[in-house]
Amino acid sequence: MVTNKSLVMCLFVFIIFTVSFFGIGKATACKLYNGKLNIVINPPGVTGGSGGMVMGEVGRHMVTSKPVATGSPSRWKYGKVKLVGGIIPPGLKLLSNSKFQGTPKQHGYWEAELVYTDVRCGGNQLGDHYIEVRFYINK
Repeated sequence: MVTNKSLVMCLFVFIIFTVSFFGIGKATACKLYNGKLNIVINPPGVTGGSGGMVMGEVGRHMVTSKPVATGSPSRWKYGKVKLVGGIIPPGLKLLSNSKFQGTPKQHGYWEAELVYTDVRCGGNQLGDHYIEVRFYINK
């Protein structure tokens, strides 16, 4: 005899199986901080989070790592990245893939603000994200 209770239990088990097997619950696996991803750009050779500090050396060619969203590896995507404020060191340029590349020509400290447009993570629309990147170029 099938009761309402057993039907509800079967439906519950089916939903849990479907969510876990087909990965439906993975869309919420992105770690957010005040509703935003923590996006950082690392200096050459650094794969973890650097807090947004990029270090280089005058006359030495460099390419930063791809940007990472801490706590949300490979689940996030964005439309475009643009420099919207501040200054980057002379000799470096921002590439369309969000890396900085070039040969710094002057030592010093610079700060720049970037915007990542149309940020998505795990299928969720998160809007535009602004980040600050700091550069320290040694002599």
